[in-house]
Amino acid sequence: MVTRIFLHNFTVLISICLSYRDIAKALEDKSNVHMEDQVVNEFRQRVLSGDFSNLQAQITQMKVSENHAQMIEYHIYEQLYLELIEKG
Repeated sequence: MVTRIFLHNFTVLISICLSYRDIAKALEDKSNVHMEDQVVNEFRQRVLSGDFSNLQAQITQMKVSENHAQMIEYHIYEQLYLELIEKG
């Protein structure tokens, strides 16, 4: 019983989060006011699509601290490594 309630709540939470992203996107489109810089948006789209080329240049354009840039690069390479392992 507890597991079913937890799974239901988890599913509802996920759907709420996904709809917030859709709502934010619709508001940005209608108002022409963007919550994120274009460089950040392009970076996200490239990572989500698996296009890891030229990401280091985009990290530089985002103007984050050197420490944060290194952390971002580490996580990108970590993800790329895991995807290559999964492919075999």
